[in-house]
Amino acid sequence: MTDFLDRAHGLIPTSDISGSLRLIRSGASETGYYLSAGNWVTIHTAPSITQDIHLDLVAWSHDYAFTHTFVKVAFANFTLNQGSATCPTPVFSDSLNGNSINPAVWKTQITGTGPVVAAVNQSIITTLPPNSQNDPIAQGFGGGLTSVCLLGGDFDMQVNFRLLLWPQSSGVRVGLLIMDAPSPAVERIGWGATEVPSLPREVYLTHFADNPQGVTATSDLSGTLRMVRTGSLLTGYYLHAGGWVQIHTGPTVNTGGIHFGFSAWSHNGIFLGQVVKAGFSNFVVNGGQFLCPSLKLSPTSGPIGTKVQVQASGFPPSK
Repeated sequence: MTDFLDRAHGLIPTSDISGSLRLIRSGASETGYYLSAGNWVTIHTAPSITQDIHLDLVAWSHDYAFTHTFVKVAFANFTLNQGSATCPTPVFSDSLNGNSINPAVWKTQITGTGPVVAAVNQSIITTLPPNSQNDPIAQGFGGGLTSVCLLGGDFDMQVNFRLLLWPQSSGVRVGLLIMDAPSPAVERIGWGATEVPSLPREVYLTHFADNPQGVTATSDLSGTLRMVRTGSLLTGYYLHAGGWVQIHTGPTVNTGGIHFGFSAWSHNGIFLGQVVKAGFSNFVVNGGQFLCPSLKLSPTSGPIGTKVQVQASGFPPSK
């Protein structure tokens, strides 16, 4: 059957447990087909929306119809025979696989004493040695990178992580963050030995303005974290089996231009005291307004005494 703007139509009995489905849009109408004995069979034609669309492959049901027995559906060989496919271009990307940290894009951020951040083995690696100690003001220690540029508007960013040395009950957080206070984050955590004993010991979670939420047990030692801002809401995700899994959506006070980045961190009271290493790679900003600090001079040259007009952009507001 089809389920177009005119709802369900063209019901055709079948016993097929494999096959091919086809959708054609022509002007303001669309037609559904299925493949039978090598030929396309029309199911139904109906009115259609005409604007650009996203394409999805989905299996779904509803409470009232589902038998609550296990169902598995596979999709293969997706083909676009005709039409114009437009894929979004990342606003910013950095593989982080060089042998140095690009100072035009990133600043190293170290808190407390002990942590080390370095470009090693085609990634940025944060090392927390056993003797790491809190910063007396921040009451924590850690290290990562923070952006030189600001990111404005609704945004979508992600970073890969690898837990290279990760003892159980480490007390360490690895996260994708807004680096401006209060530093909301999407995190992969190994709880300290004395922390929240009722919860799974290795988890994903978010820490937004509504405090830690969405605790999800995991054994992942590598993966991808993602943060999306829409208005005054943040949503955190992790990547699993090729798809994004939502952790939690919550409020944020960081609604203007933000510095972004990633880090691994802990605190004296929960740190296990064994060396921890976390690697980061493939930082991508999929959406948002990328605002880098710049100065424009007019004129750009002249004799001593020439009056120069300076225009600055991309800098955070003065406080």
